[in-house]
Amino acid sequence: MLTIEQVRSLDGKVRKALEVIESLKKENGLLRTRLKENQAHIQKLESMISSFKNDQREIEEGIKDVLSQLDVLEDRLTTPEQNAQVPSSVSSEGLNSSDEMKTANTETDSEVQAVPAVVPEAEPKLPDNPGSLSSEDVIAPELEIF
Repeated sequence: MLTIEQVRSLDGKVRKALEVIESLKKENGLLRTRLKENQAHIQKLESMISSFKNDQREIEEGIKDVLSQLDVLEDRLTTPEQNAQVPSSVSSEGLNSSDEMKTANTETDSEVQAVPAVVPEAEPKLPDNPGSLSSEDVIAPELEIF
């Protein structure tokens, strides 16, 4: 049979268990709230990552496009048709009789490239005060960069 002491001991244990259960329910509620907050934060961060990836992709495409345009510009400047338009100081046979072919050689590259020496007829003389130049004095070709 049960004694009063056993009943009191059992009652104390049940009360402690109920307190622990209440405490765990509160902690569970707090953890669920933090979980929802963290999930919302994770979603926000994932959205930012996606946005950054899209921005990076656009930047890379822009860089590739600019590099492509630079390659086209470089090709235009180095094509034989462009080289055929020589200044009047260069004769139809290549260079004036006084000009010599110059060669460029780098230390790391053993190949030698022949480069014709093109000397302009006369360099334009700039005024002593560059601030006095008008827009008619300076004409620069327009280049489309982007």
